[in-house]
Amino acid sequence: MKPTRRACLTRLLAAPALAPFIGWAGGAEQPPFRFIGAAPVHTPALSYFYLSKPLRLRDAFGIATDFHTVAGSTLSTQLVASGHGDLTTISPLDLLIMKTRQPELPVRAVYKLDVINGNNIGVPADSPLKTIADLKGKAIGVQGPASVTVAHAKALLRAAGVNPAEVTLLPVGIGAPAVTALRLQQVQALCLQRSQFGALENLGLQFQYFWAPGSSSLMVTNESTLQDRRDELVRALRVVTASIIFSELNQEATVHYYWQVAGKPAGDADKALRDAMHVLRRNIELWKPIADTRPWGAFEVADWTTVLDFLALDSSVDIKSADPAKLYTNDLVADVNAADFSGVTKAAGEWKRPG
Repeated sequence: MKPTRRACLTRLLAAPALAPFIGWAGGAEQPPFRFIGAAPVHTPALSYFYLSKPLRLRDAFGIATDFHTVAGSTLSTQLVASGHGDLTTISPLDLLIMKTRQPELPVRAVYKLDVINGNNIGVPADSPLKTIADLKGKAIGVQGPASVTVAHAKALLRAAGVNPAEVTLLPVGIGAPAVTALRLQQVQALCLQRSQFGALENLGLQFQYFWAPGSSSLMVTNESTLQDRRDELVRALRVVTASIIFSELNQEATVHYYWQVAGKPAGDADKALRDAMHVLRRNIELWKPIADTRPWGAFEVADWTTVLDFLALDSSVDIKSADPAKLYTNDLVADVNAADFSGVTKAAGEWKRPG
């Protein structure tokens, strides 16, 4: 029987520490900083967390890290709130919902990961449906009933003048189950995260996309970590930033490093490399480009007003009680960006494919 989210949380909270996916086997001077990837399985798209060990970023930024994944940002954020993790990703909408329902939840956003919203509606390219309005009376597959893709699908429909009640939203998961739902015409479109669409594109599917405004992923930490371990947190976010920079500069190297920590798949190595690079690039599309002069990780007020204006209506959020100022801080941004990232830029340029 598949374990429930509650069972997973109970098991993890009972453990003395998260079992690391990546960990530095050094001395006992400082416990590793614990990254938690909000994903049901390890994926090349999580490079901002898993590159630390293969790139030896501990040597560059003075902090050792662990990396672990759990199924979903709600669970990962609960682990951070309970002190069983130090940094994780969550969507702005999910954070807003959690904080309005649990105002005392001790987490705060400290780093904006996505500058583009990666939760999109995709219609098969050969479909006769060419606009969102054409989906009236049809069915859209979403990742799950509690996924932020539900709110994104409803908001995109509403923005196109379609009453969401006139469209069926059917949980189809990701990967093969989503493909099956499309092929059986159980759904006529999907609303998923962009890297998840990338995996479907690797299977030969092509889509016409409809984009949502705003951002779709940020990083949160525990309030006590923010207050009492500020130096560690800054160093950890420098590791994140360096990993993003390396990923943007060299996707092939990133995938090879991913295989070092996750295992290389069997079969056609060239195809596996192409597929993994495609999924990674789909996620990179959402991140701040290196050429963008805005600081890494910085929030803007518009990030939160977009969530409230575009998504909150379809998310049961009490807009009147929502106070975005209590959700995030830019206090670490200047220190994170003050680091020298030239070493990782050089490493990306000098990397050689294993012979």
